[in-house]
Amino acid sequence: MQRIAMASPEPKATRYRISIHSASDLEDTDLIGKSDPYCKVFFDGSMVPAYQTKVVKNCLDPVWEESFEATRHSELLYVTVEVFDHDRLRKDDRIGAATVSCRPSDLPVLRRTARLVGRKGDTSGHVCISVELLPC
Repeated sequence: MQRIAMASPEPKATRYRISIHSASDLEDTDLIGKSDPYCKVFFDGSMVPAYQTKVVKNCLDPVWEESFEATRHSELLYVTVEVFDHDRLRKDDRIGAATVSCRPSDLPVLRRTARLVGRKGDTSGHVCISVELLPC
């Protein structure tokens, strides 16, 4: 008897609104003044950012209140937020990163303040994000 492999159906498309609200108690990576933070948002371990916030100059407790929409085809969504310090004369410094996971059943709205993990594994601040399930 020959077995026929059945392809599992692709998960249905799910639409989300991701909001980057703010960060607090950021590590200061500038020698003069304070950091100029901004965020990059990644999905599911991707190396390509899905979104980038504006830079907030000279601030360790920035408020962005920026949102964007995305469609994903997975049951479990991983949202990684990396916070950087913008530098004009050299490479931007990575302040820290946080990953939040959620399933559609965790929603319609999930709001989290997540710990940013710095270069040495220490806490380098916190970031507040929300994920909202949107109708398809």
